[in-house]
Amino acid sequence: SWQVNQMVFDVSVTPDASIVASANWDAAVQLWCTTDGVLVRSLRGHIANMRCVAFSPDGSSLASGGLDRRVKVWDVASGRERCTVMHDGGGVESVAW
Repeated sequence: SWQVNQMVFDVSVTPDASIVASANWDAAVQLWCTTDGVLVRSLRGHIANMRCVAFSPDGSSLASGGLDRRVKVWDVASGRERCTVMHDGGGVESVAW
């Protein structure tokens, strides 16, 4: 429960405070249940270190960004990737809705 064995760069909480997302060094986003600290799922698709995460205002989507210059949007309920946008500059350091 709540054991992350790597560097975490950013966190975001759903509007209902039920899930915490962490942007991790290993290029994954992890979703954690806030009531018991259990890992709900890992979202994989980035190919470099994660830097940022942000839940949508309704909590149904999650945006993630990293050093791979990609912003990915995920469906929180299913864990599926909805879309990817490439950033022309360097790594993505922040995302917001």
